[in-house]
Amino acid sequence: MFGEELRSLRLAAGMDLKTLSLRSGVSASYLSRLEAGKRGIPTLHVLLRVAEALNTPPASLLYRAGIRLDAAGEAREAIPFGLPAGVRRLLERAVGSFSPEDWAAVESFLAVRLPPPLPDPRTRTE
Repeated sequence: MFGEELRSLRLAAGMDLKTLSLRSGVSASYLSRLEAGKRGIPTLHVLLRVAEALNTPPASLLYRAGIRLDAAGEAREAIPFGLPAGVRRLLERAVGSFSPEDWAAVESFLAVRLPPPLPDPRTRTE
C-alpha cells in the first residue's frame, strides 16, 4: 500500500512525521493517516511536495502512488476510477511492486473481464 511505501521512504530519509510535515507543508496528522492507510492516494500537488521534502524523484513517488505520466507528460491514475472496490483495493496494494509491463497486462485483462469503468465524478462534462 502507498502508506507503507511512504513510511518506508520517510524513515529511510531519517525523518519523523513532524519534520516531514514542516518540510512539505502537509499536516502531520494527514501524513500519519496516509501512512496508516486511512486515507487514499493524495493529490498530485501533495505528492510533489512530499517528494521534494523527502529528496525523492517525483516520478518515483508518483509511481508508488499509482500515478503514471502519459506520453505528453500529463499525470494519470494507473488505477482507473470506477473499478469495483475489491479490485481497486487489490491494485492499490500492488502499486509499488508492479512494473510497467505488469500494469499493461493487468489493464489488458481488466479491459476484457470487467464492464467499462464508471465515469469519474471528479471530472465534469458539460
